[in-house]
Amino acid sequence: VLMLFASISSFAIVKNPLIRNCQSAGGEYLVASTRNDQIGLCQFGKATVGALETMLFATNDSILKSVKLYLKGTTDCEPAGEIKPVTILGGSTLSFCAYSDNSWIELGTLNRGQNSTENEKLNEFLGL
Repeated sequence: VLMLFASISSFAIVKNPLIRNCQSAGGEYLVASTRNDQIGLCQFGKATVGALETMLFATNDSILKSVKLYLKGTTDCEPAGEIKPVTILGGSTLSFCAYSDNSWIELGTLNRGQNSTENEKLNEFLGL
């Protein structure tokens, strides 16, 4: 039974484009809960952004606000976004900046900015 579950889990990972794109980009896919929903996140070392943003950026489909503002050098969440608590599945609760286009960036990632060595892996992914 365990072997069957492992096969199903591996199959689900391959089929889920958010997971696949996050991992292909060098990130770790995380599931998190907000007050109203569950979201996928992509963690690059100590920097975390929404998995949807990662996929859309990697496939050149779109750049959502969380990534767009980070690329512009923005380090403050407000007034463009709203600070919200997000609970990582099986882990801790962190503060994230949520934007009107449903994009997310961990508040520490945003506040540290592009020049932080803690954001280095995210910066590499974004081509900075």
